Amino acid sequence: IGVVLALVLFVRRTAWGTRVFEMGIDKEWNVIRGAEDPERVQTYPGLLILRIGMSLYYANALHVAREIEQMVQIRIDSGDKPHHVVVDFSGVNFIDITGIEVFSEHVKHLNDKGVKFCAIYMRTSVLNALRAAPDLPQITILHNITEMKQCCLMREKTLVLGGSMPEYIGRSL
Repeated sequence: IGVVLALVLFVRRTAWGTRVFEMGIDKEWNVIRGAEDPERVQTYPGLLILRIGMSLYYANALHVAREIEQMVQIRIDSGDKPHHVVVDFSGVNFIDITGIEVFSEHVKHLNDKGVKFCAIYMRTSVLNALRAAPDLPQITILHNITEMKQCCLMREKTLVLGGSMPEYIGRSL
């Protein structure tokens, strides 16, 4: 009974305890930080930066996808439709097949709305799991803030000397 109760409590905590946070760029340090302090953090019109706080798997993947959808819809309703959603994956250590499937459907849904999906700070294990997914729509993998700004904010794409380039995984739609 104790093992079953522990499993139920674990699934409940992770499924409903997962949070998606809106983020921005720290004005002084040029790092991703929580967007609740507008004096210190810069947010950009048309760009929604989010952070997932834990691994994605069968118990919480749908909840996370719904939270992201809600945050996108709130921005659309406010008149600031994002052209890019950048998700900070630094808090995601693991993703299972259910998480990949939900993630894939979520990216397709955003693409249908005209919103490009990007991921930043993705761990190698998560990136490899997504690369192995057969039906993953194309997503942009960003490696740093400079790439994010260049890819998502600059209308004219120019190569930053000494900078890295975004990586694209999945198939083009």
